[in-house]
Amino acid sequence: MQIAARLQAPFSRKPLCVISAPGHRREGQTCIFNMPPKQTMACAKECFWRQCTLPTMADMTSTSASAKFDLSRSIEYATQSRIALAGYDACHELAACLLSAHLGHDAKSVLVAGAGGTGQEILCAAKLEPAWTFVAADPAVAMLDQAMTGIEAAGLSGRTTVFHGTVEELPDGDGFDAATLVGVLHHIPEQDRKDALLRELGRRLKPGGPLILACNRSPYESQPLFLEAWASRWSMAGADEAEVVAKLGKIRHGAVPPLSEAAVETMLVNAGFVNPLRFFSSLFWSAWITFKAQ
Repeated sequence: MQIAARLQAPFSRKPLCVISAPGHRREGQTCIFNMPPKQTMACAKECFWRQCTLPTMADMTSTSASAKFDLSRSIEYATQSRIALAGYDACHELAACLLSAHLGHDAKSVLVAGAGGTGQEILCAAKLEPAWTFVAADPAVAMLDQAMTGIEAAGLSGRTTVFHGTVEELPDGDGFDAATLVGVLHHIPEQDRKDALLRELGRRLKPGGPLILACNRSPYESQPLFLEAWASRWSMAGADEAEVVAKLGKIRHGAVPPLSEAAVETMLVNAGFVNPLRFFSSLFWSAWITFKAQ
C-alpha cells in the first residue's frame, strides 16, 4: 500500500480521499476496497483516520442524534462506553459526589437528560443520597429501556420518573434542584441546537442549581495521538483491526464535538450558567460542574 498524501489541514467535512493504493477507489462519498483482507484493513484504517467516509453535515440531522441509538447499540452500550471512555465509572462517581457536596442530604429532585444507556448518573447519585428523586429523560426508547432495566434491578424505579422525550418536551414544573447532561452534547450536530438544549436545561433548574455537563470536546481529527490511543483501548479489549475500525466508526458517526474546552465554557456562560469548573478529563472527554445564575 502506498499513501499518496496525508491530510494536514483540519477536516472540512467535505467528501475527500487522499489515499492511493492498488485496489482502492472512490465512489461518491464512499471508499471501496478490492484487495486481500490485511491490506484492506490497513487501507480502511488510513481512510478512517483521514475521515474520508464520515457523513457530511447534511447527513447528520438532529433526528439521527437519537435515532442512531437503536436496540443493537443500547445492548452493547454499557461495555462499549467503558472502553471508549477510560474512567467512565470514576467520572459518574465524581459527578455524584460533587452534587452531594453542593446540595446536601435533604430531599432533592434531579433531571437526568439523556439518561438512556447505563443509567449510571442515577445509580451513583441514588446510592449516595437516599432522599433524592430523579427524572430520566431520553428520546431514544431502546436506550431509556436499557437504563431502566438497571435502575429497576437496583431497586430504584420507585424514585425514578421515566420521560420518553426531549428536555424541551418536559412539562413545566417547580424546577429541579440539579441536572445532568452526560455524553449527549457531542451527538448533536447543530450548534444552535446545542445552545438551545443548554438554555432549556437552565430554564428547568432552580436559581443556583448545579448542572453536570460531560461530553467529548475538540474535533477528533485535531488530536491524532488521541485517536491512536482510542484505537489501542479497543485492541486492549480484544478487538481485531477490523473491529477497531468498525467500532470507532460507530462511535464517531454523526458526532460533532464542541471545538474546545473553552468553547464549552463559553456555551455554558451564554446559556446563563456561571463558574464552570472542569473536574474530569480523559482523552477527548471532559466533565464540568456549573451553576445556574441566581
